[in-house]
Amino acid sequence: MALQLTRETDEKLEWCSNPPRPPCAAFVEIMAPVFSRDAWRCVWHMIQNDLVHGWGLDFALRRCVEEPAYEKIGIVDSQWIVHQFIPSLGSQGKEENGKSPLEGVRDRCHMEWKMFESRVDNAEKDYFKSLQVQSQSKSTAFQ
Repeated sequence: MALQLTRETDEKLEWCSNPPRPPCAAFVEIMAPVFSRDAWRCVWHMIQNDLVHGWGLDFALRRCVEEPAYEKIGIVDSQWIVHQFIPSLGSQGKEENGKSPLEGVRDRCHMEWKMFESRVDNAEKDYFKSLQVQSQSKSTAFQ
């Protein structure tokens, strides 16, 4: 099985002076991330199976690699993932409490984003406290 590692985007090139670097390559939908052992020591704090959508993970992963992160993170983009159990796409699920499936998925995404941000911020504070240095805030929130 051959894997393709992607580090560039060709979407909206006219907006970007350097496509492999943020903000051009700042977001990607992550379905099945793969990590080095060193990165995993950091990342495993972020990945919890109760957060289905993973909103914010793409912005937070840069905390787990040496700078420049855009040279250390690539995308494996040739494997299929099947969404099961909890609806994660707007076309999945059923209407509940007068909300369409899309609205239900969107609400869960926003709720999970807030939970994830809190976890990452707390993990970062604990990490820097263990090193006895002051935190370098790199919030996952959109700026």
